[in-house]
Amino acid sequence: MKADTLSLRQLFSKDIRYVVPRFQRSYVWNQEDQWEPLWDDVRNTAERYLEFLDELGGDIADHGAKAAEQVERHFMGAVVLQQRPNAVAELETRDVIDGQQRLTTMQLLADAAQQVTEEDGFVQESKRLRRIVINRDVEGDDEFKLWPTQLDRDAFRAAMRNGDEDLAFVGSAVSLCQPAGRAGQGRYGVA
Repeated sequence: MKADTLSLRQLFSKDIRYVVPRFQRSYVWNQEDQWEPLWDDVRNTAERYLEFLDELGGDIADHGAKAAEQVERHFMGAVVLQQRPNAVAELETRDVIDGQQRLTTMQLLADAAQQVTEEDGFVQESKRLRRIVINRDVEGDDEFKLWPTQLDRDAFRAAMRNGDEDLAFVGSAVSLCQPAGRAGQGRYGVA
């Protein structure tokens, strides 16, 4: 077993598939107990980043990396993954043994942020965020970096594809999470 400290970018920037096995519970996080505290942490981190960026001159191209070094990272907790054997030409796949609630939430939040940045015309930012949630050069459901447990798959697919089809999953914690992410971004003035 190997333990590493990884950022969300490191977890999701390459083409990979994290599969939540059948024995895991379905997605149960909710707005009051988990999404709001997480969004507050994300918002506070973003605000600190923008403050550091402003102190350095405000240009993200010139000072973005330096500002990012100054910001304390959000600790998501442990995520336990198990490598699946796969052929060289296949998409790297890992089972999510622990951390599926957090990973699912972060994928839905990143997808919501991607949609908002795209709608608001921030093309480069939208492309970067899309790279965190979607695998390249694959078809069907393999496009998703995270694949939830069986009970959540239809709602997750609908939420991640950003269409009206998620209306069929009203009441699903998965389908409720992504709109909450979009609303949180608007509420806190983050695009």
